[in-house]
Order: sequence, then C-alpha cells, then structure tokens
Amino acid sequence: MFKSFDEALSYLEERSPSSFGLKSIETLLSYLGDPEKDLKFIHIAGTNGKGSLVAYLTAALDRCGYTVGRYSSPAVFDVTDIIGIGRDNISRDDFLKYMNIIASVLPEMKKKFGLEPTRFEMETAIAFMYFKEKRSDIVVLETGLGGRLDATNIVKDTLISAFVSISYDHMGILGNSLREIAEEKAGIIKENSIVISVKQEGDVEKVLLETAKEKKSAIYFASKGEFMGGDVNGQVISYKGREFPTKLIGEHQLENLPLAIEVLRTLKRMGYSKIGDLGVKEGIESATWNARCEVIGKDPIFIIDGAHNERASAMLSLTLKRYFPDKRLIFIMGIFKDKDVRQIVENTVDLANEVITFDWEHERKLGGEKLKEIVSQYMDNAHFMKNAREAVKYALESADSNSVIVAFGSLSHLKEIKAEYKRYEEDNYGRY
Repeated sequence: MFKSFDEALSYLEERSPSSFGLKSIETLLSYLGDPEKDLKFIHIAGTNGKGSLVAYLTAALDRCGYTVGRYSSPAVFDVTDIIGIGRDNISRDDFLKYMNIIASVLPEMKKKFGLEPTRFEMETAIAFMYFKEKRSDIVVLETGLGGRLDATNIVKDTLISAFVSISYDHMGILGNSLREIAEEKAGIIKENSIVISVKQEGDVEKVLLETAKEKKSAIYFASKGEFMGGDVNGQVISYKGREFPTKLIGEHQLENLPLAIEVLRTLKRMGYSKIGDLGVKEGIESATWNARCEVIGKDPIFIIDGAHNERASAMLSLTLKRYFPDKRLIFIMGIFKDKDVRQIVENTVDLANEVITFDWEHERKLGGEKLKEIVSQYMDNAHFMKNAREAVKYALESADSNSVIVAFGSLSHLKEIKAEYKRYEEDNYGRY
C-alpha cells in the first residue's frame, strides 16, 4: 500500500504508459466492481481538438446544473489535471485512496491472470471509481490513443460518440493511412448509438459513415463556425445564427465549438432538459484549457500551444496569421522524434523571425541541435539553447514591443516552459 501521493505517483511513473487491448482494463475493473457500468458517457475520439471539446462540454454541462465527470489526458501541469468533477480536479488524497484500492487487487490479478495494468489503465480505473462515488450525471471521456483498443473503450453506455478532426498521428501504431487511423478511432462507436463529428476528409468521413451504418447508429456532421473577431483574450464564433464568445483562441475552435453545440443540443433532445441556451453560452464563454493557444504573458505576448503533429501545426500557423499578421514572431520549438518533424517545421517556420530549439528531459524528444539543423534548412535565424530556462530567457530578451513569443510542439515540455517564464518574470519584475 502507498503511504503518500508521491509514492503512488512514483509507482505509476514506473509502469508501462499504455498498451493496446481491453483484457487488462476489463479484468481490473471487474475486481473493482465495474464502476463504469453505473455511468453514462460522451466518448470523444480524434486527433486534434479532444481537449477543447472536453473543456466546452464540461463547462456548459456544469453551468446547466449537471454533475460532470471529466477525464482527459495527457496531464500537462499535474497528474490530477486528467480527472475532475466540473472544473475541480481530483484531490491528491482521493487519488491516493483509489490507487491503494487498485494496489490491493494487483497481486491476485497478476497471479491468477498474469496481467499487470498500465499506467493509463490504472488512471482510467481511478477516474471511473471517482465518478461513481461523486454520482456523476454524465462523464465526458477522452480516448487516450486511438479508440477501438483504447482502455476507455471498455465503456458500454455511450450516449454520444463525438469525433474531432482525424488526421495523421501515431502512425505505425494506429496505421499508415488515414483510412486505417480512422478505422481505429471509429472503434468507439457502439450499436444503436448517436455519432456526431466535425467535417472530415474524404476517407475519414467514409469510415465514420460505414461504421455508423454497420452499428445501426445515427450520424451527423457539424458544419464549421464563422470567425467574427477576436484577440489574445478570446474570440467570437458564429454558428447557425448565434454568436458564442470563447476564451479559447485558435483556428481549430471554428470546428470544435460547433461540435460541442451539436452534442449539447442532442443531449437535450435525449432528455437532459436542464440544458438551456443561457447555460450553454455561459459555459462556452467560461471554458479554459491548458496549453492550447494559452496566453501565459502579455508584455510581450507569450503563447504556449501543444501543436505536436502535422495538422495541429497547420492550425497554429493559420491562427498566427489571423491574430498576428504584422507581429515579429519568435518560436520556441520542441518536438518528439517520432512525429512528422519536417512537416511541422514546414508548416510553421516561414512565419518566424527567430526560432529557438532546446533540450528537455524526455526519452522521445528530438534533440534540440538536430531540430535546429532541420529548421536551418528553411530559415536562417535558428538558435539552440541547452535547456528550457535558457530558451525562455533568450526569447524574452530578444523580444521587443512588436514581438509575440510562441512555444509549441510536444505537450511534455510546456509545463517547463511555463514554469521558466514565471521564474523569469519574478526575477525580472518591472523590466518592461
């Protein structure tokens, strides 16, 4: 048994992060009393935008008076970020309590079945136990990787399967074509259910239509919203004759916000009668999400964004062109080596006046010097810094009144970037 939260977290960090297959999570949950069977879910899959959709739905349902379970990964700033009721994260005491419940069944599970749950499977089980104890009316559930064999797909009572944009990511795991990737993600669709998706590319749309037909499920594609104006504090998006202010900036919200609206309208038709126009609008307006076009500083403007793959980087590029057409852009880039690094670079660096690369602690990182070499093939003003502290310091001291700093790429280093920005601000208070 674990004596402290830190001890439990250390144990989790030593586990395999995730794996494909439902046998282990099914067995673990059976030992825990199958808490997921007492819950109802909005199950979310896709490549880019899952977190934003979770934020919109959680905030709107909470504002309308529902007890909303929220499960979304990966954690950016703290492990407790991934599980919550409404806006409130699970407490460390509760996290420890459920970890100890899981620890009590692991020896028998290994002895009897030879199974050892991954970190993601244990976190998923913690979430289900917590949501059951808190009597959640509805759970907004994000897939971890893929869909069909993702641990979250153990759930049966799915009210709506919602799909954000599906594009190339985790190739070699999910598949090497858009169709193969889409087939994995479409695996969350249940029999006789409801499917709502953003507009998708041709092969992806075909897969969703085919799967919905096979599962005898209704399917609907939400149209794109219209940008009505905005700045670093937020934007206004028009959808079907109504305007929705949101704090979440970025081109991708023109897809994600309408999808959230359609999911909420569908839930109301399904009997969730407390969902009303005012609650939805206020919830959408109040929604926030870490490290997705998040403004962490305004003098100079400093943005962090998890644009970690080809499509996310393309959306970031469109966002920067829309919001900062005349600004001097300074990029801080860190990318995993198993991503399409060259495409991410091609999508973004032509906008930058300077690009800074750096090293951080992660086994999947592409070394900063190697990334600088790639960037230098596309622009002349690239610099390598040995760590996040030096990267942030260099960017801030290179900035002028017309500069915008954008740190993007892997989510795993954005916590460090944000911490180093705060440290620099504290050490240099009043410099601007």
